[in-house]
Amino acid sequence: MSNQQKPFTESGTSPPRRVTLSRIDLVPGCTVATGVGHDAEGNEITFAADRRPASALAEALAAGELVDVLLDGWQVLLYRRVSR
Repeated sequence: MSNQQKPFTESGTSPPRRVTLSRIDLVPGCTVATGVGHDAEGNEITFAADRRPASALAEALAAGELVDVLLDGWQVLLYRRVSR
C-alpha cells in the first residue's frame, strides 16, 4: 500500500517557511522555546519550538553559525511584515 504525501497545494496545508534565525529564547523549566528569525523578504517571524532542538540551535547561533530552519504554519506566533 502506497502512503505518499500529497503536494501542499492538494493537502490544504501551507508549505514550510524557511527562516534565518537571529535569536532563540530558552526559559528555564519550560519545554517550549521561542525564536525569532527573518524570511527571504526580510519579514520578522516569531515562532515556537521544542526546547531540545531549540537548545542546539541556540548553541549554533552562539558559535556564530548561520542557521536556517523550516517552520510549519502552526509554529508561527507572530509575522511582522517589513514595510518597503
